[in-house]
Amino acid sequence: MVAIWKQWLSDLDSLIYPRLCISCEQTLDNLKGAFICASCSAKLPFTQHHGLPENELTDRLAGRLRLVYGGALLYYQPNSPVQRMIHALKYYRRPEIALALGELYGHRLRKVDELRDLAGIIPVPLHAKRQLTRGYNQAERFGAGLIKVLNVPQRLDVLERRSFGGSQTKKRSQERVANVINSFVARPGHQLKDQHFLLVDDVLTTGATLDLCAEALLDIYPDIRLSIATIGIAM
Repeated sequence: MVAIWKQWLSDLDSLIYPRLCISCEQTLDNLKGAFICASCSAKLPFTQHHGLPENELTDRLAGRLRLVYGGALLYYQPNSPVQRMIHALKYYRRPEIALALGELYGHRLRKVDELRDLAGIIPVPLHAKRQLTRGYNQAERFGAGLIKVLNVPQRLDVLERRSFGGSQTKKRSQERVANVINSFVARPGHQLKDQHFLLVDDVLTTGATLDLCAEALLDIYPDIRLSIATIGIAM
């Protein structure tokens, strides 16, 4: 009886507040967890980074980070469906978007030979103030989707953000870099020697955030090996 009432309330809620496609805003079919319609999903600009050892992401970080692997799931451009997905994820309390995209990317990354020895996933951390406001860390939700498929733990105890300079969204490249310098610190005391970790975030733009996270980790754990995966890469 309880299950029937829950379904009835869910159906009533969908009738009063119909779920809309993130991209085209058309009403979605009653599919649990859906956030984009089939037509818009088919048009998403997926990268093929899981099959390309050298790609736009690795090129952008070349000379700055020594990566085992690097890749993004989608190309990110202003006023695009991908931007609308990321904005809904970050600013409109839609963490299920990151979870679904993480699971989707996990199936692709599972085929990457360079990632077969992964020991864990490390999400780029949010400052406690930002996480309290948002209610979750979008990178951690993306990682939660990845670990469902890759079957490795998500390490939330290794890296932290100690300073908060506000949102990166409207900052220029130099301002983004200045905003995150000295923000990230790795916590000592873990047994991570010679292990391989996947550092994950939502969107790579200049690469400053991921660069500094990696530096913080390597400063304390110089023997670890790092790879990077993001939902999007800005073009």
